[in-house]
Amino acid sequence: MTLYGRDAALEEALDALWPHWLDDEFDTYGTTEDAIPQNCAPPPLMLCQPNSADCCSGVENCGLVCRTRSEDGPEGLVDSPQGICVATDTCFQHAHCSEELLCSGEGLCVEARLYLQNNLGAPLDAQLFSDDRDTCSISTTGFSAHEGIPDFARSYGTCSFRDWYHYQNLTRPYLPGPDRLLHAPYQLVQRTDSHLPHTLRAAKKLQMQAHACDRSYQHT
Repeated sequence: MTLYGRDAALEEALDALWPHWLDDEFDTYGTTEDAIPQNCAPPPLMLCQPNSADCCSGVENCGLVCRTRSEDGPEGLVDSPQGICVATDTCFQHAHCSEELLCSGEGLCVEARLYLQNNLGAPLDAQLFSDDRDTCSISTTGFSAHEGIPDFARSYGTCSFRDWYHYQNLTRPYLPGPDRLLHAPYQLVQRTDSHLPHTLRAAKKLQMQAHACDRSYQHT
């Protein structure tokens, strides 16, 4: 390595500082063999049975707990029949944390935070969709941040007498709730422009339409 031109004295001083070669020691950083090299295997995991004393057998307050992994079953996620011993305050799946926390890459249950870095150099919109059927029974797939509903005014009875009549038939039996909103249940509705009753979804009423800026990858 030369930084000082052809000055032999300066080059010798530089070589004395950099690099610090160990001429009598050789290390291997790669292998062409498919098998794991000897003495390079990961440390073995301590296996355990759930709800047993396998992790702290004969030792009190050892700081270990048996954690299982969630597996896909016919009725959804189920716990594996065997687990591994890990530190009490650690995790390796989100299922090991409470509903408000997620398991981080460091193996700790932390508050979920989503960071967005905008390299476009212009303002952009970001929207987060959740598949939480306990609080919202309707799938959010296809929802648009622009909320474009072409028949919004017509479905609320503001464009014609026929529209007003349909809206009154749908909402007349109900009163506004504590949130001052009128909640009409999902039901069949008889309209004057059809001889058969339909739900609002089947009649394609109040359907959100895609905006020019919506993309399918927003709902993956």
